[in-house]
Amino acid sequence: MTEDRLSSKVAELSNFVWGIAETLRGHYRTADHGKFVLPFIVLRRLE
Repeated sequence: MTEDRLSSKVAELSNFVWGIAETLRGHYRTADHGKFVLPFIVLRRLE
């Protein structure tokens, strides 16, 4: 697999996971965001 294709796949998966985090954010109280959204933010930063 070429580097460009691998990078594209990583970006695609990252966007998918981040989309899930955005969806979850609307369903939980602000006090609960750390339990659900923070791990997704960490994943985003690792990207």
